[in-house]
Amino acid sequence: MSINTAIRLFAITASYLLVSPSNAQMNHLGDFALLDSKGQFHQLTRYSDMDGVLLYVNQDNCELSDWAVSHLASFTSNFRDSIPLLALNNGSLTRSVERLSDRNIPVLLDESGYIFQALNLSKGGALLLLDPATLEYGELSKEFAGALRIFNVAQSNQLKAILNAIEPVSCELQTQPFQEYQQNPSYIEDVAPILESRCSYCHREGGSTPWAMSDHRMIQGWAPMIREALLTQRMPPGQIDADHERFDGLSHITTGERITLINWIDAGALGEELIKGGEDPLQSIEPYADGWQLGEPDQIYTFDEQSIPATGDVDYIWLTLETGLVRDKWVKGYEFDVGDPSVVHHARIFTQGKSYTGEQELKDFAAYAPGKSTIFYPDGIAQHFSSNDRLVMQIHYITNGKLTKDQTRLGLHYVDNPPRQTLSNPITVNESIYIPAGDR
Repeated sequence: MSINTAIRLFAITASYLLVSPSNAQMNHLGDFALLDSKGQFHQLTRYSDMDGVLLYVNQDNCELSDWAVSHLASFTSNFRDSIPLLALNNGSLTRSVERLSDRNIPVLLDESGYIFQALNLSKGGALLLLDPATLEYGELSKEFAGALRIFNVAQSNQLKAILNAIEPVSCELQTQPFQEYQQNPSYIEDVAPILESRCSYCHREGGSTPWAMSDHRMIQGWAPMIREALLTQRMPPGQIDADHERFDGLSHITTGERITLINWIDAGALGEELIKGGEDPLQSIEPYADGWQLGEPDQIYTFDEQSIPATGDVDYIWLTLETGLVRDKWVKGYEFDVGDPSVVHHARIFTQGKSYTGEQELKDFAAYAPGKSTIFYPDGIAQHFSSNDRLVMQIHYITNGKLTKDQTRLGLHYVDNPPRQTLSNPITVNESIYIPAGDR
């Protein structure tokens, strides 16, 4: 029997051989995403081209069996390209995490404890099989290994020995942080303030998103998608490690805020306080204001208008603009005025000496992303803008189902005197990266 056939049989058979003999049904799990101990991002559905994912439940307060872990890694190395092995940890970077990582087993850090709860885990040392295509999962036991004898007795006995070694070291899981958060959050007191501070800059009327967080009814209607976006870390954009909240200008939501929103959605996304006459905080969010947010710029550069199709992919567009400057300037701040924010994924503006062409000698000058349209430098800092340079804009459009037009403008604010410090924007690019189609 070929190894591919054996692997498919391995995944299919698992659905009938869970820990409980009376339970022949796989459990359902929604999509989720976690960072591992090395900062790599893992999303369950991104493994959908695999036959399955093995998940080892690591618990820091258990004395793990080094023999079991090392032999499990050895066993699964035969299936690594079709059934990868991952470990799940509560977020603590301990010696047990290091041991797993040293054996090239990615350790997913579930700092909130929500995935532990969603998987109904009660003991460390468990081994789960997850199906990324159907989002189903089941726990494996030594009875499962016996089924593998139909294609390889040696591998069957090896897995059974591993499962036998893992089960004795299983122990009660520690209380996870998820259980410590408020289980019944208030919409007015807890939920709406998070949405207003973390999401509403983009999710407002006239903003860059396809829908606005305008009131409770809108949030309730979008609640399932909000929940999915939080669990897969698709929103807020960036998939940033929670430890790095301190960076300025970061689109971020804390672990506690994420769990508060999920708890509220899981409880029905209710707003009982509104029924009792409470005011909806989201209704006070102002639409995205037209005009310049930093005031009238000293200089405005208008790039050519672009027509954006309703559907399909749009290649990056490069636009060039002569500045008309007769002397150098010091830029204190800048602002993008985007014609149609709903279709502009991002834009970058470079300066380029007039003697160069194409993408030669481009220097970063300004950048736009949804929610990040302005910047004003601290006192004593400014950016040099040479009269010998032109402006080059790289702009990336996405389609939204409607034929539309966009004309983006850049507004510059100048300062008269040279600053104490000159801002430099070096570009760091690895141009050797090449990922063939179908590869990870």
